[in-house]
Amino acid sequence: MAYPEASHQDTKNDTEARIRLEQLKLYADNHVGDRCLIPLIAGIVGAILSVWVPAGWAITWVAADIALVAAYCELCSRFLKHPEDEPRWAVRIGFVHGAHMLVWYSILWWAWKPGNLDNHLFVMLVYVGMISAATARSNPHEGLFYSDMLPPTVAVLVPAVMSSGIIHYGLTLGAFLYAILMLLIGVRNYRNILNMVSLKIENESLILVLKELASVDSLTGAKNRRTFIEIGESEIQRSRRFGHPMSLLIFDIDRFKNINDTYGHMPADRVIQAVVVICKAMMRSEDVIGRLGGDEFGIILPETPHEQALVFAERIREAISQEAVVIEGKVVRVTASIGITLLSDAAETMPDLLHRADMSMYKAKVSGRNRAVCAEFESA
Repeated sequence: MAYPEASHQDTKNDTEARIRLEQLKLYADNHVGDRCLIPLIAGIVGAILSVWVPAGWAITWVAADIALVAAYCELCSRFLKHPEDEPRWAVRIGFVHGAHMLVWYSILWWAWKPGNLDNHLFVMLVYVGMISAATARSNPHEGLFYSDMLPPTVAVLVPAVMSSGIIHYGLTLGAFLYAILMLLIGVRNYRNILNMVSLKIENESLILVLKELASVDSLTGAKNRRTFIEIGESEIQRSRRFGHPMSLLIFDIDRFKNINDTYGHMPADRVIQAVVVICKAMMRSEDVIGRLGGDEFGIILPETPHEQALVFAERIREAISQEAVVIEGKVVRVTASIGITLLSDAAETMPDLLHRADMSMYKAKVSGRNRAVCAEFESA
């Protein structure tokens, strides 16, 4: 029972990792354009702050902000081009973006003028704007959203400590309540986005499963005839493009009708399944097996000249002949006749190859069965 649970846990972990990756993609996509807008905003803010502080301080602040914006926008762009290892990218983006946020929070240290209501209003406006921006743009990723929201929410409380008076306290309280409201809205938006991303991934997984089910034979797990031919056409095009060889095998089980008539359909199906298991165990990862109908199967062998195809066919033929399937207490042994053909330089299609391999299989049948025959070079 431990194995299915482990498999389920692995699937759950993979799904959660994909969700986090999609969330970080949305976050990065929201912020990748900041290199155009944020420097302009920083320039305006710096120009206004120069009313209260030396111009050199404001210029230095704007330059630092532009440099950090460029850095985290570049990180976001690189991540979107190569979206792997989400935890590492999240830390890197969060670190640089956090440094950028600190530049904005530093206004309280070098540009705050206690007792100056205009200065107080402007600083509050800056932080309220930061809170609004974080609510609208950072909510896809939970961790980064909180890292963007909490510092300015705390920062709006600082003026109440640094200044006195009912107006200062009122502005601080209003800004703080606004921050809480935006935080709640951001959390709700995050949950909506999480549901959307989860549904998207679930739909993608379902589509992949449906595509797989539509492309395979339900009894054996081999590709069905339509999919097998489509894959074969693609391999033909690839082989021609690169000038590489490609071989095709067709085989069926000798006297399979006798097995079906003697033992019935379900035991005969077990024989078919056993034969496919043998073939899959001997195939390479790039080889493709398909069920063409009944007990007839085809195997596509990319990058395989006829000599290697013959060797492979003989190995399969021998392995099938040595397989013993127990049916109703009786040992049933089967053999297979195999036809082989090689893609030529002519403008052939998959049906052409199937026909030629089928003719080779027919020759194997009439010459005694349990043998492999190549369309180009016969062997008994």
